[in-house]
Amino acid sequence: MTLDATLLKQSWLLSSRRAPDLVARFYAQLSWKYPSARRMLERLLGADADAAERLAFIAGMLVEHIDDPKGVGIAVAALCGTRKNVEVPTHVATWMQDVLIDTLEAAAGDHWTVEMRAAWIVACGEISARVSALAARRLSSS
Repeated sequence: MTLDATLLKQSWLLSSRRAPDLVARFYAQLSWKYPSARRMLERLLGADADAAERLAFIAGMLVEHIDDPKGVGIAVAALCGTRKNVEVPTHVATWMQDVLIDTLEAAAGDHWTVEMRAAWIVACGEISARVSALAARRLSSS
């Protein structure tokens, strides 16, 4: 399946309009279900109160530029910051994907579709691959 930028943007807009605190909900659910994943995000974003806001900004960048490889690259670099080791284990990426999709679906309610779920699975895979590629480049250049 190919990336469906239109469906991703529409579903993000739907969910975020119905739940303006969408990213905070994601962050809270991730913390509750998978505390180690939250700690990994805190290493990337910082553990202060503004971490969820930074994550919301980066998520917005990712969605806005999902059909623009350069824009996605910039957003992924913003997510990873300046850290040399940004490798996200596969199981942690899966946890984040599951919580993200569940959070989007809960916010969208009856308007959520199986096509939206499928589009987000593809998008999360793409983003995860980009984070891994960035990690590999940074480790090889150090």
